[in-house]
Amino acid sequence: MRHKRGDARGDGKVFLAYLKRGSKSYERWVQPRVLEQIKQKQKAYRQSRYEAYKKAKEGVGRPSIGARHPETGLLFITVTSTGKEVWGDQEMLDTYRRRQKERTRKCSKRRYKSAPPPTVCVGDRHPTRDGLFAILVNKVRVKYGTAEELRLAREATRQKSARYRKANRQKYLDKYRAAADFLKANPHLKRSRGDLDPITGKLFWGYSSCCLERWVTPGRFDELQKKTKEKRMLRQKFN
Repeated sequence: MRHKRGDARGDGKVFLAYLKRGSKSYERWVQPRVLEQIKQKQKAYRQSRYEAYKKAKEGVGRPSIGARHPETGLLFITVTSTGKEVWGDQEMLDTYRRRQKERTRKCSKRRYKSAPPPTVCVGDRHPTRDGLFAILVNKVRVKYGTAEELRLAREATRQKSARYRKANRQKYLDKYRAAADFLKANPHLKRSRGDLDPITGKLFWGYSSCCLERWVTPGRFDELQKKTKEKRMLRQKFN
């Protein structure tokens, strides 16, 4: 069982940390007052580092990343946690930017994986503001826009999908045929309109011509039902 900092022992001492010397590792136990002193020193050190960093970030005339030093000719890279400016050559700057980009990508990927599934679909109305619709939906955020922006976004999506299907026609045909054959072989697994997804809370609307499932929110489901009913009444009227 591994100890945590602050765990008490029978003789009154508390656990501080695991230490390693050479190939041997051991535990360090100290008196409670010593642990409190260490905590105070660490807190003061972190505060001083933060103040220096904040001062450097808000400093007047701080160069931007990639700016060249007028005397040495070096490029500005960043400011350390202690407020010290870091200068280097082009290779160091490229390495820093590459690492920052990779770190940002990993953080975004981790946040995307841990985010709950969205409960909004493209075209859904804004919950509080009239005239706004969801034009972009993913697990991280929902972007709203006007009806014209929604139309343009849908048109761009259709064009992009058409280009992708045209470039990967055989792949799509194989995928759709496999899905259709699976539904024919397993009719008991075929979904019915109105089936509820317990995870996302969405309702099943139907299958596309490519045997892809379409799930919508309850509000969107009611709108589609209303439109379908109106179309049916129009067909009955003209027929």
